[in-house]
Amino acid sequence: MAEITLDEAKKEAASLRKQLNEWAEAYYSKDAPEVEYNVYDQSSNRLLELEKEFPEIVTPDSITQRVGGQIDSDFTKVEHPIPMLSMGDVFSKAELKDFDQRMQKLVGHPVEYNVELKIDGLSLSLEYENGKLVRASTRGNGYVGEDVTANAKYISDIPQTLPEPLTTEVRGECYMGKEAFAKLNAEREEQGLVVFANPRNAAAGSLRQLDPKVTKKRQLSTFIYTWVNPPEEITSQHQAIQKMHDLGFHTNETGRKLKTLDEVFAFIDEYTAKRNSLTYGIDGIVLKIDDLGIEQELGNTVKVPRWEIAYKFPPEEQETVVRDIVWTVGRTGVVTPTAVMDPVQLAGTTVARASLHNPDYLNEKGIRIGDTVKLHKAGDIIPEISEVVMAKRSADSVAYQIPTTCPSCGQKLVHLEDEVALRCINPSCPAQVEEGLTHFASRPAINIAGLGPKIV
Repeated sequence: MAEITLDEAKKEAASLRKQLNEWAEAYYSKDAPEVEYNVYDQSSNRLLELEKEFPEIVTPDSITQRVGGQIDSDFTKVEHPIPMLSMGDVFSKAELKDFDQRMQKLVGHPVEYNVELKIDGLSLSLEYENGKLVRASTRGNGYVGEDVTANAKYISDIPQTLPEPLTTEVRGECYMGKEAFAKLNAEREEQGLVVFANPRNAAAGSLRQLDPKVTKKRQLSTFIYTWVNPPEEITSQHQAIQKMHDLGFHTNETGRKLKTLDEVFAFIDEYTAKRNSLTYGIDGIVLKIDDLGIEQELGNTVKVPRWEIAYKFPPEEQETVVRDIVWTVGRTGVVTPTAVMDPVQLAGTTVARASLHNPDYLNEKGIRIGDTVKLHKAGDIIPEISEVVMAKRSADSVAYQIPTTCPSCGQKLVHLEDEVALRCINPSCPAQVEEGLTHFASRPAINIAGLGPKIV
């Protein structure tokens, strides 16, 4: 860390805490993140560095001293007698090596790891009495979560009854698959609603619905990977996962028990390459000491378990130039902007277009024609502009003007209350008629064979 005085550290830390609290509120409570994961992680790590260098500036309410977000919802609150903690993060293989050396020093000998994929979802606890599901709850702030039992009963891979009359608690991740995420966002955009930024927030917003029927439609799934109180014969993490699988829980079968760090690195390389081909989103790899006895001995810090760590993938981004912004009219009259860009390779495909969703989104990002932008794939599937590279903006750049008339029929566009979308409300608009007829003939509707978009 560069030389910095105590007063400078205090001021910077206070500023970082304020910003991180705002970002965390948007992410955890509103399911609407304002920045990408890597931006949040950079600020969080900087705050940790400052607090480590100057312990006297640590405050009890610092975001580094708590887990997850604050609880502010209409759901019944649930206390977690055993806290649902988050994990420590590292961002390089060198840091993983440091973690391994620290574990060996603490334990006194080399350790074996159960290595698992880090699922991009939200934490979920499932409690059973005599083999019957009695409660499902979110992590919340780690100590108090939300009772989402009614909604969890609509997630098809959560067993309602176990084949053995166990009174137990398991934990894992509730997630939304890539295909379901893309479908949900397409539907929301067509309805003029705000789209979800990523599958994690889509899953959180879907699980925390006051109407369980909405949750049922959203096609959520789970991966269970933690047994809070396993039977005595279960002595390792890989045994626990196998037994949970045998009991009917949905577990991720890619996990492996590995003996050396070289094997761990090979696993990371393998799934860095496979990441885009998975049907669900992952944002890293998790290392857990496989021996549950050693886990218990090492225990936890205030915020994280000492015996596990998450290796986070670096953000996969490309820079490209916005050459045009085109507007298309959907069957419901919603008019959607799309950025047309210089083609780039991203997550295994060539990308030249990205939806800008609605005028509010376009204005919030401040995108102009001719801008250099950073492009990534939300949920590894939907091309999305994360930010404008302001340093590369041309001096003669001018702000983009949102259109006021329909690009198809020329009628005036309207902004309906409670919607983020612009709409054309002309029922004779050619684009709406075309889209409506195409939808009418499609397989999910009337299914008229041979009547596709080209014929229409």
